[in-house]
Amino acid sequence: MFYFLLLVTSLLPQISEASTTGSLQSLLSGIGGFFNNILIPFIIALAFLFFVINVVRFFIIKGHDPEGQKNARYLAFYSIATFVFIFSFWGIINFLIGGFGFDNDPCLNDKTSDYVTSDSAPCTSIVPPPRPPSSVPPSVVDTAPTLIPPPVTDTPPTLPSADTPPTMTPPPSLGTTPTPNTPDFTPVATLEQSIRTSVSQYVNNEMEIDFGANTDIIKDNLLADFASAPDNSVSTVETAKAINRFVKLGVLPESTLTDYLSVLGTYNEQLGLDDTGLATAVQNLAVPMPNTLKLQMNSTRNDVIDTLYDWDSRNTPELLASELFDNSLTTDTRLENFRQYYTEGDLYDRFVHDLNAEKIFAGEFDFFE
Repeated sequence: MFYFLLLVTSLLPQISEASTTGSLQSLLSGIGGFFNNILIPFIIALAFLFFVINVVRFFIIKGHDPEGQKNARYLAFYSIATFVFIFSFWGIINFLIGGFGFDNDPCLNDKTSDYVTSDSAPCTSIVPPPRPPSSVPPSVVDTAPTLIPPPVTDTPPTLPSADTPPTMTPPPSLGTTPTPNTPDFTPVATLEQSIRTSVSQYVNNEMEIDFGANTDIIKDNLLADFASAPDNSVSTVETAKAINRFVKLGVLPESTLTDYLSVLGTYNEQLGLDDTGLATAVQNLAVPMPNTLKLQMNSTRNDVIDTLYDWDSRNTPELLASELFDNSLTTDTRLENFRQYYTEGDLYDRFVHDLNAEKIFAGEFDFFE
């Protein structure tokens, strides 16, 4: 009797809502929601609690009592069976609720029940009809407009002479539109192409004399796109720095850098950019050495130390490293120390090429030969 009263009490809100809306679907939806959201979760909680209690009894409380363990095992098994049954029953309830459209949320998918005959369905809203067009034009008002009389002058207007016809302003020609003042990069690109042609001889033939195996590394890192195909991803600042390096190398005259900064400044002005610090930035030519160059120089170092140590065992690697490869020494001092062992040959050329590469990455251009 107690459980029946509890069930009826839980269903009272759904029955009240159904009586208010007059909807059979609301009643069925409320009953389904009660089973789905209250009754079945409560039974599952009880079954889980019952299962936990019997597990504790089996392992702890009745751990030394075989008969008690047997009873606890059976009760735990029944709890698991209850889980299976309740979940199956829960799935069937949800299937029926979804299949027959008795969803607890009457506004799900925005569908109106077939049983609802009211003009204002639960999921519909009354949209006012559009305002009909006015039969009276907006310019027409109830009061007549006040007319302004023309100005009265004492002298009649001057008429044009019959001998001189009035001057007519010709209409604008059709098909023509005013040209906006768009930024023009053409002067910059034209000058860059001219510079590319001027430095091609040095880049392709003479550059390797100073840098040897390090030539490609320097091209990729210091000469923008002047040693390769034009690349739009290269910034104009890097291009200006590369031009300045060519000037320092004696490949281009100083006026070339001046002309480039001038046309670039005009273009930046058209874009509305402030390039006040461009001339200063172009003079900063020092760049950290890339890892590829460091690996190349380390290979030369190993070959030099191995060769000189084999030649005279008194030339220990520590001594040679301190004399020839200590960066705290100037490049001039290191080259002078190296000339105590070699003054020509492949190993000498590689050592000089590495020193020249180190100098150009440091922004220095007085190379060794």
